[in-house]
Amino acid sequence: MVGLCAPKGIGRGPVLGSQLALAAVGVVMLVAAVVALLGGQPYHVWFPLMLGGTLLGALMGGLYPVVRARYMQADARRMDAEALRRG
Repeated sequence: MVGLCAPKGIGRGPVLGSQLALAAVGVVMLVAAVVALLGGQPYHVWFPLMLGGTLLGALMGGLYPVVRARYMQADARRMDAEALRRG
């Protein structure tokens, strides 16, 4: 979604919102993994939660500022084009 929508400046709300939601899901998965690990659950219970939570949290949370900057660049291009059209 980001690769298609952000350069064109469309779908800012759904794209950024879903990215934050997925980062939150990753944090919840990490918390569940830690609880399972401390509770003595076997490897096959806590490891998928830890892996998925780490990937979602790190990727979606870490790339959020990059995607926001991409949308700001698209807005700036749109404003520059409008200024050129007007005068």
